Amino acid sequence: RKWCGAAVDKVKCPGDEQHAQKVKQIAAMYNLQTVFVACAPEFMKHTLEFMRRLNPHLQFRDFRAEEEPFRSHPDVVGVAEQQICVEAAVFIGNAWSTWTRTVQELRHTSGQKCTTTHMWGMDRSWCPKDS
Repeated sequence: RKWCGAAVDKVKCPGDEQHAQKVKQIAAMYNLQTVFVACAPEFMKHTLEFMRRLNPHLQFRDFRAEEEPFRSHPDVVGVAEQQICVEAAVFIGNAWSTWTRTVQELRHTSGQKCTTTHMWGMDRSWCPKDS
C-alpha cells in the first residue's frame, strides 16, 4: 500500500475496514481458519490489527524480517511470502500490484484453480479467458 499514499481511489487502495471485510467474506466462503498476510509490516500494522479485531475467529500469520529464520537473510522474505501465496488454497491480492500479478500468474501456471484467486474491489473471477 506504500504506492497508494494519500490516494482516494478505494478500489486500488482499500482502507482497513475494506481489507478486513474482504478477508472475512473470503474466509467464510472457503471455511478458512488461518490467514497468511504477505505485506511489509510497516504498511500493514494497523490493517492487521483491524483484521484481527473484526475477525477474532481467524488466526493471522506473517513473516517479519527481524525474526528467525529471516534475521540473517531479510532479502528472502518476499520470495518466501510469494511462494506461500502461490501454494495457498485461496489468494487475495491487489490487481494493480505487480507482485500480486506475479503470484496470480504463478498460481495459474502451477495448476491452482483461478477461481481461488480474488482481488480487492473486484467481484468477478480472475480467470484468464482460456480457462
